[in-house]
Amino acid sequence: DDFDDRDICELDCDISCELSSLWMNAPLPANQWLVNYGETATEATGPDGDISTYGSYIYVESSQNNCGFESAAILETDCMEIFSNNDGCDFSFYFSMNGVDAGTLKFEVTTDDGNNWQTLFEENGDQGSDWLKANIDLKDYAGYVGRFRFKTEVGNNSGERGDIALDRLVFYGSNRVVEAQYLFYEDQDSDNYGADINPSFFCSNTLVEG
Repeated sequence: DDFDDRDICELDCDISCELSSLWMNAPLPANQWLVNYGETATEATGPDGDISTYGSYIYVESSQNNCGFESAAILETDCMEIFSNNDGCDFSFYFSMNGVDAGTLKFEVTTDDGNNWQTLFEENGDQGSDWLKANIDLKDYAGYVGRFRFKTEVGNNSGERGDIALDRLVFYGSNRVVEAQYLFYEDQDSDNYGADINPSFFCSNTLVEG
């Protein structure tokens, strides 16, 4: 996803920014990923533009805790069927961590509906003004269903020069699941069979108790 078809999304303390059909912000009061074009609002931080120089990207404004948001900004996918090409590059993205106050950027996966998260990528601190590319190997999770997320924390000194940006988030084979295949039915009469009413969806590879 390169976010070029999304409207610019400026900071709003009351409204979450809508990003794409696959990637979504965690609900408020979580810190927010915003859609931007060109430079970010603060000097000496963030990219000068997207990876192509003429499109949009998403970023976390390190000074936006003026809204009282939590320090963590979380960008999460829908439930995915995970696929691996066995070539070391099953997902790729570009990132920018430009500024003396840059904190931490993580890319994580869960295969038990969010109870546990495993870190697939982590970078810390100022990485300079250039866009950098990361390639992620998913072979250890091939055949599973799961969710992915980016999680960033502002720097320890909570300064304004710590904007973190992302662009061109691309899966090579993994796809959003068909939800009906992962519906669970509650056993309401303890007969070890689920009642065929009010099913619940879980992005999990194991049966849910009850």
